[in-house]
Amino acid sequence: MKHGCALVLLAACGASGHPDAPRTEVPASLARTWQYSHLSSLENCDELGRCEPAYGFIETYRFEADGHFAYAQLYKQNVGNCKQASTIDASGGMTVEGATLTFYFTSARQTHTDTCAPSKDFDLEPEISPSSCTYSVQSGSDGPLLGLAGADGELSKDPLGQSIVYGVTSAW
Repeated sequence: MKHGCALVLLAACGASGHPDAPRTEVPASLARTWQYSHLSSLENCDELGRCEPAYGFIETYRFEADGHFAYAQLYKQNVGNCKQASTIDASGGMTVEGATLTFYFTSARQTHTDTCAPSKDFDLEPEISPSSCTYSVQSGSDGPLLGLAGADGELSKDPLGQSIVYGVTSAW
C-alpha cells in the first residue's frame, strides 16, 4: 500500500513515543472524525452459505481542536476458508503549520491474524516515528472531504492503489 501520509512503523519490544507530544490548535474545518472505507463487491461464501466481502479496508483519523489525534486502520481479506485481518491503532499529539500536519505518536498497536497461517499472527506495540503530510479540505456533495498527501504531493492510496479521500463520520 502506498501511503502518502505514511505511518512509519518500526518493530520494537514496547511502544515508545513522544510522551510530551507537541500539539497546536487544530482549525475548526479539520477538527472532526474523518473516515475512508472500501469494501469489495466480490463475496466469499462459506459451506453454510454465509457470505462476506472478499476484502475490506477502513481508515479513520480523529483530530481534536486541542491537537490530540487518534488513528485506526483495519484491513480484512477472506480467501477460501482463510481469513486475514490487520489493524493499526495509534494516538498522540499533532501540530498544524499552514497546510502541514505533523503527527507525534504517544501509543501504537499493530495486529495481524491469519486463520490459515497462525504462525504469522502478531500483536506489537511498535515505535512510530513522527510523520508529516499536507492536507486540504474541500466541499463535497455529502459534506467536507479531506485529502492527505505525502512529500511527493500524491494522495494516500488504499491497498488497491485507489486514492484515499476521507469523508466526515460520526463513528468512533
